[in-house]
Amino acid sequence: MRNSTKEWALCVVCAFVSLWLTSVIGSAQSSGAWPQWRGPARDGVAPAPAPAAWPVALTKKWKIAIGSGYATPIVADGRVYVHARTGENETIAAYDVATGKPLWSDAP
Repeated sequence: MRNSTKEWALCVVCAFVSLWLTSVIGSAQSSGAWPQWRGPARDGVAPAPAPAAWPVALTKKWKIAIGSGYATPIVADGRVYVHARTGENETIAAYDVATGKPLWSDAP
């Protein structure tokens, strides 16, 4: 393959990936997900209206110990993703948003 053909193929792949990412990010934002650090616009603002009435007391659904860290949880597709430090290891884990049930975790 000549260099110009390789460059053209690379441009096509880059264009396809860019369009795909735009589609994925757009669908995540339109569904009300929290797909990245600090939210859909990375500004710490949840794009949802406030409830018309707040409950007198909140009901805790579940609680887990995750270790220390500075990352915010990411909520998408019925899962909560958490990145934190457990001992000397950085870990990432996914939990069911409704029950808190651990779905998977990974550490080096």
